[in-house]
Amino acid sequence: MRQLAVINSHEKPMFIITTDFKHSIKDIVEMYPPRWLIELGIKTQTKFFDLNQLASDLDVKMDFDTFLTQIAHMLYQILAKNLYCHENSEPEKIYQKFIEGAGKINVYDDKVVVRLKKKRSTGYLINAPILEGWVDGGKNISWLGKKLEIIWE
Repeated sequence: MRQLAVINSHEKPMFIITTDFKHSIKDIVEMYPPRWLIELGIKTQTKFFDLNQLASDLDVKMDFDTFLTQIAHMLYQILAKNLYCHENSEPEKIYQKFIEGAGKINVYDDKVVVRLKKKRSTGYLINAPILEGWVDGGKNISWLGKKLEIIWE
């Protein structure tokens, strides 16, 4: 094993333990930060999406739960990227500020209307590029065969 200690990297020294003898110390130090970002993502998923409490003991079900967790995490990231001043927010913060709350869904012959209660953060959602067209009159959803409209009250 190889142990590397990098000082002056942050407020505390950074320690790397590896079995990689093929790469130089410089290469190893440059390779590890992206890996830590992946680990940080996994930490977020286990904390917010409850990845440690999967629905079943079966491997197939666990794989599916993990897959759905990855999709949910990605969708939160897409939403965050479309919200001004919240581009780098964690899924937990996005959920608390924008998703969590009460609402009603009314289904009519020609459209589905989602009525949400206004919050302090509603303005960010209304102006988000990803929701353009959903608020004023709604958008047609081809596979649903109806228009979907979002109304904040």
